[in-house]
Amino acid sequence: MENHHPDHVEWTPRKGELVVDTSRGTTGRVMDVWNGRVWLRPAIGGREWDTRVEYLRRPDTTEALRARMAELDLHRRAGGLR
Repeated sequence: MENHHPDHVEWTPRKGELVVDTSRGTTGRVMDVWNGRVWLRPAIGGREWDTRVEYLRRPDTTEALRARMAELDLHRRAGGLR
């Protein structure tokens, strides 16, 4: 069934983009997109998982900031920032 809402815009996430997987309530970075499926990895690293593109949305400001801070903290602890 198509979404005919006037605000609906087709969106395909790009590699490296931060997204929220609504089926898991998890934020991750897009690793690959193929045939309607998207492979994600947690922003701070870890095991990839896959989901359908329709379960994804862009993160809100708080979610994006939280994920970016976690990435920076991980990088800092690994010795990348001083």
